[in-house]
Amino acid sequence: MKKKMILMLTSLLFLSGCGDNTSSDSLSNSVTMPNSNEGLSTNLENNLPLEAKVFIESLEAWINEELTLEHKSLIDSAYFIYDSLSEDSKNLPQVKEAKEKLDQAKEAFLEIYQEYLTQKEIETTGYAFVDAVNKIKDVEFLLKTDKDLIVQLNLMYDSLPSGAKTLSVVISSKEKLDSFNLKMNQLEAMNESEYAAYEFSTKVSLLPTKEELTIGQIDLITEMVEIYNELPDDIKEKSEVKLAKEKLDTLTQRVEELKVIRNHAESFIDDVYRLPTFDKLKWKDAGQDSQIKACEDKYLTLTEEEKAYPGVSNAYRELQSTREAFDNLKEPFDISKFGFSISLGAFNNSTNNYNLQVVFSSGTDPLSVLTNYYNLPKENIRDYAIVYLNMYYEAGAIKSDPLYRFDITESYNLTINDFVNKLRELKNQGNEKAVSGKGYNFTINIESKCDLYASSEYSNFSVGAVINF
Repeated sequence: MKKKMILMLTSLLFLSGCGDNTSSDSLSNSVTMPNSNEGLSTNLENNLPLEAKVFIESLEAWINEELTLEHKSLIDSAYFIYDSLSEDSKNLPQVKEAKEKLDQAKEAFLEIYQEYLTQKEIETTGYAFVDAVNKIKDVEFLLKTDKDLIVQLNLMYDSLPSGAKTLSVVISSKEKLDSFNLKMNQLEAMNESEYAAYEFSTKVSLLPTKEELTIGQIDLITEMVEIYNELPDDIKEKSEVKLAKEKLDTLTQRVEELKVIRNHAESFIDDVYRLPTFDKLKWKDAGQDSQIKACEDKYLTLTEEEKAYPGVSNAYRELQSTREAFDNLKEPFDISKFGFSISLGAFNNSTNNYNLQVVFSSGTDPLSVLTNYYNLPKENIRDYAIVYLNMYYEAGAIKSDPLYRFDITESYNLTINDFVNKLRELKNQGNEKAVSGKGYNFTINIESKCDLYASSEYSNFSVGAVINF
């Protein structure tokens, strides 16, 4: 048992030496172990316990190396092996010497790890400050409304560790912050008229060019025009305000062009999404065809800018899909035109193997009649019609409210057990009409899945039976 433990510990040590549980992107410091030139005794006595040899040899592999953060897994593994030793082994002189070396390694590691954490904090806080400064607009665009941000940046810098303030990127950002502080002092020294002119011209300078202006920025331009209109006449006469007004006039002209683009594009989008959905399309319907054609014609009148308006490309794909769906419509099933007779085979309750068979008087099942008439594969029949066997509660039941509907589109043979099982299920659900020993009526109807035609009801063919369960 003890040999197995020693082998397990040896394997663990080997594996842990291949791993790396602690790494550093920013710290390259390392330390040399105290008295590392002395090493551990490699002249092990033959009678030294195997577990003690494993512990001592686990340290020999790395104890004289220059210690770095990557040694954490080796130190942890060595302590794990040591804790597994017997008390007798721990008291051996060679083991005590090795344990002393291990404790020294741990202390040295904790020193460089603390240094790593300190450096990490310096970098984290320093770069957070740099990022915050970079989020502020350039100094020439600063406004009084930015004062709270500047105050927060000053507080953020003051709270940095001393080491962070020595980073070159922090020094550079502090210079930028100093320029912000100076600019803010200048803005606060302006009189009301001076600042109003400065604020307006600065806000206009931040606006996009005519070529860059987008439809989503129309309201921004409208807002700036309103701000200009509220300026006193003496401020409007200032040179910087006049220059800003020239740019604003150019943008205002572009806004009117963008409004036309938006209106045309949104009109096309609205027309497309007013088209009938696929399930409402009707075969060869002239009105629907005309409605689709009108959208196609409107798309052709759109300019390239209007076609690039958000939502137009999606609407055009929807239009193409609608046209394709409409053109591919087939003649719908008018199932009301079928005049063949449907009859129900009688119940045979002489044995427990009761059955009810749905047959056509012509001997042909309804699926074949439908598919032959319309020349469609049988697997497509469900796209057009479904054949139901309806079960009603006793005579006089409302035909529009069957107790249950059996889908028999693909199979026309049902056993009495199918009805019995369904009645039991309904009874368990609390349905008061599922009663043993009562009579139940059955009818057949074919329902069209096309809105153009009503279902074909065969109410004149029905059969009733008392079902016990």
